Amino acid sequence: MRVMLLAAGLATRLRPLSLARPKVLVPILGTTMLDYWRRRLAQTGCRALVINAFHLGDRLRAAVAERAWPFPVTVSVEQDLLGTGGGLRKALPALGDGPLVVVNGDILCDADLERLFEAHARSMAPASLLVHDCPPFNNVAVDSDDRIVEFGAPALRLAAGRPELQLLAFTGIHVIDSHILAPFPDGCFLDILQVHRQLIAQGRPPHALFQPGLYWREMGSLAAYFALNRELAAAVPGTVPELPCGEQRRLDPGCVVGTGAQLGGLVVLGNGTEVGAGAVLTNVIAWDGVRIAPRSRIGNCILADGAQVSGELNDLAMAKDGACAPLNP
Repeated sequence: MRVMLLAAGLATRLRPLSLARPKVLVPILGTTMLDYWRRRLAQTGCRALVINAFHLGDRLRAAVAERAWPFPVTVSVEQDLLGTGGGLRKALPALGDGPLVVVNGDILCDADLERLFEAHARSMAPASLLVHDCPPFNNVAVDSDDRIVEFGAPALRLAAGRPELQLLAFTGIHVIDSHILAPFPDGCFLDILQVHRQLIAQGRPPHALFQPGLYWREMGSLAAYFALNRELAAAVPGTVPELPCGEQRRLDPGCVVGTGAQLGGLVVLGNGTEVGAGAVLTNVIAWDGVRIAPRSRIGNCILADGAQVSGELNDLAMAKDGACAPLNP
């Protein structure tokens, strides 16, 4: 089984945090999505992995090189952002022929990838998408034969007039036969929906895959990222085996907490972060190299690498240059 991890996006909804790191390197309770998927894929039959990179690609490439992998890993650097389809097309020489498992790099999901791979083979479809019922994201129209017939706003309009159609959400995990990408030009932007809609028009629609009891979370926005960290910190240990669930404190050995500082709720402090004496932190995620001045009062905040704060700060995400965004706009 060969896998492509999609990590090239600009992560605009995570700004200003994503000005410091690509999305797959954003910390989650002291680890990252890259490490989460490294552990997940090590437990599957993954034989080779390709990770595409664009935004802060050099940093991602360095992070991949620093880690030990139980299978070959290639970083496919895009000089221009190519989209999911274009990124896959560019990576075909490294991925090879046959079916490919494609995973969005900004999700947690306990899907059994090997079973999905096998189910795709049985379906005889050129592409298969793992879907589930998640009302905020339900915009994939699926017919009674588990064939996907439309996406997005057109799917909503189509389903309104066809009660036999079910609206479901795409999880960000799909299996694609490489031959459907080969006809498209290499090095050009390609929306994967263009590929899927072409298959539908040709009478070869993508197949919908299901897994009962699926655990799925995304961190595409500041609010979702903050909520995910708080949820995992409060969860029963083992809820997500690859992550340190159930820990309200994640203090890197390289951080410093000053005398009399108070930590409440979820507090995650990265390497080189310093909390001044008498500071009060409540539900704070501070990445690496953050400086929090003495007697500061920080609540419900995410502080990216190198951020420096003082005084009172609430309900914000802040970058090193002082750029801020509300956690719940």
